[in-house]
Amino acid sequence: MLISRASVPDIEVEDLSAYTEEVEQNADGKSVLTRRAILAREQEMREWIKQYPPMQQLPAKLDAEITHTGALLSFGLGITYEHLLAYAAKRNIRASWAPDEAITSPVVAWVRIARLFMERIPGFLVYYRRPFSVHYEGLLALYSNHSMRELQRRGEAHEKRIIEFLQKEMELDSTPMWYWDMDYTSYY
Repeated sequence: MLISRASVPDIEVEDLSAYTEEVEQNADGKSVLTRRAILAREQEMREWIKQYPPMQQLPAKLDAEITHTGALLSFGLGITYEHLLAYAAKRNIRASWAPDEAITSPVVAWVRIARLFMERIPGFLVYYRRPFSVHYEGLLALYSNHSMRELQRRGEAHEKRIIEFLQKEMELDSTPMWYWDMDYTSYY
């Protein structure tokens, strides 16, 4: 079962950091994390993510062409797993290997959705990334700080058209921002 970050509230009542390794025995006698340990780990992760907030403008020190930084940030629109899956369900988008079943994977949903968009919009190229965000599990990214020079050649009008299309078609209220990339292991 996927749990949306947007649905997990901030844990501000108490500091649970001492409980991240707390375990109990399950019905089979195996050690498993307690509910408190799971909450403590979620709290720890949220605090870590807050150290990498999204930005409206990319600072020059993070422009890979100028500074050759190893940090990876992507520019795009934040989206929750629930929103992606709801859009796929609303449009009756199915995986080719399971045409009678609803898609349950956000990544599979995006791949199928992107294919449809590529058929409708010439030059449509948007990547699915995992951002450091307390609000979104996914990012519909137009480019990164490493690829922006190459991909921005399409022009501001093209970028604006893609963003407006995504916001309208998918009913997104997120603002395009620069997000730190969660799948990349080197941070600034």
